[in-house]
Amino acid sequence: MAIRYSVGTKTVSWLYNETKKGNIKTDVAFQREEVWDKLRKSNLIVSLLSGIPIPNLLLEETSKDGEESTAYIPIEGKQRIASIKQFIDGEFALHKRIEIVEPYNDIAGKTFNDLTGEQRELINQVNLPITFFRPMSEKERAIVFFMTNQASPLTSMEISRSGIGEVGLEKLKKIREHEFLTEKLSITKKARLRFIDTQVIIEYVMLSNNENRDFTSTGIADYCKILAENPGLINVDKTIAVLDYMNKAISEKYSYMNKANTPLLMLICEKLIEKEIPPEKFGEWVTGEGKYFQKKIRSEEYLLRRSYKRKDVQERLRILMAGANKI
Repeated sequence: MAIRYSVGTKTVSWLYNETKKGNIKTDVAFQREEVWDKLRKSNLIVSLLSGIPIPNLLLEETSKDGEESTAYIPIEGKQRIASIKQFIDGEFALHKRIEIVEPYNDIAGKTFNDLTGEQRELINQVNLPITFFRPMSEKERAIVFFMTNQASPLTSMEISRSGIGEVGLEKLKKIREHEFLTEKLSITKKARLRFIDTQVIIEYVMLSNNENRDFTSTGIADYCKILAENPGLINVDKTIAVLDYMNKAISEKYSYMNKANTPLLMLICEKLIEKEIPPEKFGEWVTGEGKYFQKKIRSEEYLLRRSYKRKDVQERLRILMAGANKI
């Protein structure tokens, strides 16, 4: 594998214009979500204005859909690219707690258009260091993304999913937009940005395909490699049908509909659909106080099996299946 690249510089103005024209594809499936908060974005802008160097951007050259012109995939630097565009577009004002650098004592709280013409031009003309990769294969891209993010605060899930491949990632992206996962899965906004909902989907796919594996980070990483080779294991239609069923059965978000229980309940719903059990029956079973599910998830028998090791996952599933079979 010979990965070819060149190193150069481009201005902030060039980066903004290419992003504005859609030539820099910030929505590629393998990349993480936008996770920077306003303060971090604001300090980036202060760095540009003050002449403080920022890390190298890594862009892969590719072709724009249906055109001969060059487009770019950000391998490293998506957060910075998005932050620069958002500030110039007036989507946020500089945070009031930015690190003040002389002589810019008065810029806190200002938008791009609030800055002086000289300050705006100074930002636009900053030269950014960029490494341009020649077009790469999916495997090469995944390796470069993984290797260049070793020092970054990526979670094991973010790194594992990057190796699934574009076909598998597009399938997962479609599933994770389902209303049940966005509105009723009991995870935080930050956890969603870190792809915990994707982890839930992958764990369900493992169970649905009779993969008796750990739900540990190592187990997930190993299965992501299998999905890269066989993305057909991710059955979008069946998974959407399961989530539709759960969405009808459960009217609101419950704390126990979390990342530990949800993959198991998704498999149970798959089996109930096969038996043509109405979703209302499942809803009563899973939400009703004093019912089997509520008792079992609070029982010592269940709580002692809370690890993500294979034997504990399978035991929790056995306990819940025993009750679900009586619905």
